[in-house]
Amino acid sequence: MTSRFERIEALFHEALPLAGAARAALFETACADDPTLRSEVERLLDAHDRAGGFIQVPAATLGGAAEGSVAGTRVGAFRVVRELGRGGMGAVYLAERADGGFAQTVAIKLIKRGMDTDHVLARFRAERQILASLDHPNIARLVDGGSTDEGLPYLVMEYIDGQPLDVYADEQRLPVADRLRLFLQVCDAVSYAHGHGVVHRDIKPLNILVTPSGVPKLLDFGIAKVVGEGMDDVPPPSRVSASSPPSTPAPSRSKAGTPRWRAMSIRSAWCSTSS
Repeated sequence: MTSRFERIEALFHEALPLAGAARAALFETACADDPTLRSEVERLLDAHDRAGGFIQVPAATLGGAAEGSVAGTRVGAFRVVRELGRGGMGAVYLAERADGGFAQTVAIKLIKRGMDTDHVLARFRAERQILASLDHPNIARLVDGGSTDEGLPYLVMEYIDGQPLDVYADEQRLPVADRLRLFLQVCDAVSYAHGHGVVHRDIKPLNILVTPSGVPKLLDFGIAKVVGEGMDDVPPPSRVSASSPPSTPAPSRSKAGTPRWRAMSIRSAWCSTSS
């Protein structure tokens, strides 16, 4: 079942390039049975228009004006170096530790100023907690988290200096066997997340970066769900490591006794390697 956040996000992106009568017609069709949905999306669109270039004040809140002025801004213990990318809801920045403790390069994900609705903030905080619960060599690691002076939450992630999975495989001209080795590592990461009650829901090459040493890393749990009754409302699992037992209820099992998520992963991998 599609969550309310997903409906809001999907409608926001669909309406963003439209204007005037075209946008109104979209709302009439998509929100006929839910006027509140329309008002929430219109609020996001209005905030998007008012936010303009996103960075509007040169303060430590990352509200800033021109993209170039972001460099040097402090976020927690880190100093922003440059922007890595952005989407409709926010941006990701390359940053370096600036508290003098030790050298560290990270990626900071921050909600776009003006997009801090209750739904967006709840989803962002859920992503942060989900990442805090996962510890796997093929899942990008959460380093830190907090809130800016304006109260906007941010994620500090392991910085992956890599290429999307498909681009890496093509540029390296990997044979089928090597492509399958990468695929199986990604399957292991996904299975690990499933075993701890987390469903990613947005697996694609752009969300799997491969490091120069050939290690794939699964990124962006922004629309992930914690499996259970009322998935969006279930508290994420507590912190676990790859060797510790899951804190969520055990997954259902197949007739042979294998957890269903593991059986599905094994079957998918076998079908791929044998085709």
